[in-house]
Amino acid sequence: MTGDGVNDGVALKKADIGIAMGKNGTDVCKEAADMILVDDDFYTIIAAIEEGKSIFYNIRNFVTFQLSTSIAALSLIALSTILDIPNPLNAMQ
Repeated sequence: MTGDGVNDGVALKKADIGIAMGKNGTDVCKEAADMILVDDDFYTIIAAIEEGKSIFYNIRNFVTFQLSTSIAALSLIALSTILDIPNPLNAMQ
């Protein structure tokens, strides 16, 4: 929800994400909002959503990579323990 007036304060407070206008918005509206558009440009909201999606995609890829390498390392150590061979990885690896 976006708003800039005193009458928008309650709706901004109850919204999942309340966005107030920075230049033309009232102080009541800015206090109730979760985010303030400093330049009063709606394109900023679109850019923020795109940036958030990009960050989420990068975090998801990082977690996938970390899980796959951790599973591989744990499998290697478990296999070497079961077969009673020396540990193939040391602290530096």
